[in-house]
Amino acid sequence: MASDIVAIDVHVHLSDEFTQKAKGSRTAQMAKYFGRERPPVSIDEMADQYRARKMMAVIMNTRDETVTGLTPAFTAVWRRRARELLAAWGLN
Repeated sequence: MASDIVAIDVHVHLSDEFTQKAKGSRTAQMAKYFGRERPPVSIDEMADQYRARKMMAVIMNTRDETVTGLTPAFTAVWRRRARELLAAWGLN
């Protein structure tokens, strides 16, 4: 798989339902700023999209804890799904 990679997206934010919920009002603020809502995309869907494009992604964490008091979204997802995420990105 690694030899098939044609690009690496170095700044990717998760946009699954959990992450959007953790962002609280920032999700609505971003929709207003960009003029459209961002539909949730599951981690598996995102991995499939990158895989189909022969790309890898560097997932950025958000600072939800400093704004909302919630554990940063990616940290919480990572704790729950680390092995699954690595496999989804082809890093077995």
